[in-house]
Amino acid sequence: MNFISDTIMFPSQGNQSNLIELVEENLPKSGQNGWGTSTVFIGARMNHHVVIHQLWESVGEYIDAQARFMKDKDLMISIKEMFSLCSSHHRLISQIIQPASNPVGEANFVHRNVIKAKRGYRNELVKKILDITQSSEFKPAISVNKVGDYDNVMMRIPAKSIDDIPMLQKNELGSDDWFINEIRDLTVSSIQSTARIFTRSS
Repeated sequence: MNFISDTIMFPSQGNQSNLIELVEENLPKSGQNGWGTSTVFIGARMNHHVVIHQLWESVGEYIDAQARFMKDKDLMISIKEMFSLCSSHHRLISQIIQPASNPVGEANFVHRNVIKAKRGYRNELVKKILDITQSSEFKPAISVNKVGDYDNVMMRIPAKSIDDIPMLQKNELGSDDWFINEIRDLTVSSIQSTARIFTRSS
């Protein structure tokens, strides 16, 4: 798959478990390869959120699917019900530059790192991260936004256990201090979070 869409939903107070139940119920109805996650650890500037991730061969396939979903009245009712439990929500679609070597299908958690490049340096940042991870046994998934903040680069590290994440990070990227120093001149910020995979659809 070449693209990934993220439907990011911020549940209003007390509605996170209800939102998760609705995603579990409705994700298979899309008929699309995807998974649902719910944050367990977040950065200081973030709120807990639930995300539907879906994989696509092309942006055209994604657009065609959205048109198909709009014609499915039952699915649209379910989507509206999900969004009614949220204080806010938005959708991103990103191009996958490098897939993860550790498949999401075998993972229970995903560690995400949204790195904001300095304006005009996104491509250079992507190349730098690819160079850093080239010789790693485990490679993180790397994607860049096609919709949303153009300067963001997303890294995702799938893991079977939440305790595996520090080891995978060190294997893929070296020590935190070393990695930060390597990308310092190309970046503005880095926001990390860890989420539990609670459902899948294929």
